[in-house]
Amino acid sequence: MAEKFIQPEMKILVLITTFLCLSVNFFAQQTNIETLIKAAQAIRAKGEVRLQVNVDANGKAISAKTDSQIPFLKIVAERIALELQFEKSESIAPHIEDLIVNFSDGEWKIIDESEAELSYGFRTKFSPPSRVDVFFDTFVPKRLLLPRENGVVKPEYCELHKVLMKTEVLPIGYGLRVWNDENFGKKYEKAENKLFRNANSEIGGGCVDNGIKEQETYFCEICRMKRKEWLQKNH
Repeated sequence: MAEKFIQPEMKILVLITTFLCLSVNFFAQQTNIETLIKAAQAIRAKGEVRLQVNVDANGKAISAKTDSQIPFLKIVAERIALELQFEKSESIAPHIEDLIVNFSDGEWKIIDESEAELSYGFRTKFSPPSRVDVFFDTFVPKRLLLPRENGVVKPEYCELHKVLMKTEVLPIGYGLRVWNDENFGKKYEKAENKLFRNANSEIGGGCVDNGIKEQETYFCEICRMKRKEWLQKNH
């Protein structure tokens, strides 16, 4: 029988894969189920996991196994299965329940305000006896706030004029900035960077409207005065 040789690179890959699998398993064992589901959402893991759950006479899951090829979801689904309460059985002996755990995108929800452009949450729905749906929801604020420390906006200074900037909430305009006069546009952008970069009189949100309507921003009063003067001279 011919002897099989493993290339050094393959040995390294096998060792790395083994280490990662052991690390993930250790992480799963030491982590609560809510954190595991959030971790699955953070890596955008989605898909369906089919399991066989060993259930005792009282409906308590004893163990869960799956042949799923989605490594992390496999671990999360097994942990979810062990948290479930199945129907009690008339038989004293443990029995096997088939279970599907499906991870998918949930709802895109608009909230009033937040310091994060996007935030995330999840919902679970158990449909006895054989299905659990995990929905990954995304939350978008109508008003995007500046980061706060103990409820207070961090002070920021204008690097041009060395003064403490103020804050205000402005509407967001979506779409590309287009100048009717291209030469004027170039002059404005050059002056903006040099004379009034922190005027922040308007906020552009890019091409795609993601639901955010207003944004809290810093502004320098001197920058705004310089902008007004420049526009009067050059418009």
